Amino acid sequence: GGAGYGTILGNTFTIVAEKGTVTAPLGGDLDVAGTTLQVPDIFKIPADLNVSLRTRSPVTAALSIMDQPPFGYLTRANQPVDLATGRADVTAHLSLPLIKGLKPGDVTYQVDAVLSQVSTGTLIHNRTLSADRLTLGVTRQGIHVEGQATLDGVPVKGRWSQLFGPDQVGKSRVQATLDLSPASLATFAIGLPKGAVTGKGAGEIAVDLHRGQPPAFVLTSDL
Repeated sequence: GGAGYGTILGNTFTIVAEKGTVTAPLGGDLDVAGTTLQVPDIFKIPADLNVSLRTRSPVTAALSIMDQPPFGYLTRANQPVDLATGRADVTAHLSLPLIKGLKPGDVTYQVDAVLSQVSTGTLIHNRTLSADRLTLGVTRQGIHVEGQATLDGVPVKGRWSQLFGPDQVGKSRVQATLDLSPASLATFAIGLPKGAVTGKGAGEIAVDLHRGQPPAFVLTSDL
């Protein structure tokens, strides 16, 4: 169902997708209308390719594509591609040489996405995280997701991030602001005596996640 056009102007070759879909390994189709591919110099050997990718799809389909070689974003983050439901509106810019045996270090990229109507029961064990809108960003340095959400009904505003690199495998961090109230303390089974806390305040929490270890956290509040 693809349609578009190609041009050669001077040494530059450009392809524009005016409509079309790509079927992801899991999660359905991605609408790729507005995507462009450009070879800046067709006489250069090996040639370079610049891609401005524009997709709209279910979250699972977008994450499934992002987990393909040579990137493997979700695998590197130790997360499944079907970790959440919702919609993803993605803009990505990639530059790479047209060579065989492409390696991750050969590719320069930046991915920005808006995730809407998101819900996941996978990211936090036995907890449901929901959000009307989250933003996701990926570069060669790392990946992050941030925004306002609810965790089992408790309002939170936060950011999850993970750096890439051999020394960062299995490590990530959550930083968030959340409501503190009798209801939220009960939701998270904090275990304070009944009536110990009344009213409502805000707490700042930082959680360091290391694979194979219990999470380490610090919670502070002015109550």
